[in-house]
Amino acid sequence: MLALLPAKNEERMVRWSILSVINQVRRPDCFLLVDDESSDSTPEIMKEFAAGFDWIHYFRVPGRRERNVGAGVARALILGVRFGEAACLRDWDLLIKVDADTVLERGYIAKIVERFERDPKLGIASGFPVGEPPNPDHARGMGMSIRRDVWVEARLKPILGWDSYLVFKARMLGWRVRSFSDIKMFLMRPTSVSEGSLHRGKFKQGFTSGFLGYPPFLLIGRAARNALSYGRPGVFVAMVAGYLSARINYPEPVDPEVKEWLRMYEVGRFRSFASRILGP
Repeated sequence: MLALLPAKNEERMVRWSILSVINQVRRPDCFLLVDDESSDSTPEIMKEFAAGFDWIHYFRVPGRRERNVGAGVARALILGVRFGEAACLRDWDLLIKVDADTVLERGYIAKIVERFERDPKLGIASGFPVGEPPNPDHARGMGMSIRRDVWVEARLKPILGWDSYLVFKARMLGWRVRSFSDIKMFLMRPTSVSEGSLHRGKFKQGFTSGFLGYPPFLLIGRAARNALSYGRPGVFVAMVAGYLSARINYPEPVDPEVKEWLRMYEVGRFRSFASRILGP
């Protein structure tokens, strides 16, 4: 099992995320701390832990200066996995990605591993952040666990919306995806606030949806649900504006086959929902 924590300028929080992995009931075989060219004390904190544990390793991603939440995380994951395979664990079976602003409950890894062992068709899974609205059919990026076969077959690209891209590719390839509400994660800041503000983060979430080729009706539903969850109508406006910006600037989605699969999948879900409400 390979665990990977990417971080860029997270000196205030990264120590607690690392400690939550060290204190797990079941620890990973290799824990890789990926420094995405931080300019604060994040590298020193990571190196301190790597020096103290033989199963923890430090890796610094080269060649990128600006903060780019999403695409930068995907790039750090891709390069980090390559480094991890070369440095400490070539034949890993499960990849667990941990965010630098997320604390895992003590039994997180043990529970996640048990779900993968119980279900051989489970391709991607996560726990659930305490205090956020539930969505059992979409694994969360901040604690996402990925079976090796899915990682190889999906071929992650360094793009915005990397976690949604992996989820859709996994489903398209016939794997199950789940998030489990009884496996808990604790966020040290609200989702999307790493972008600088909630509305800016939700604009980028809408942009990512357009970039990946979400159908418009799906985006509107997600934006409305988010606005209700946060109690802020501006969230709806920000997500729709981000979506329209992506569709104008990137009329062709990053992966046409994912767009078509997603369209058919969501149409099928809508028809199923409508038949339950209206009857046959």
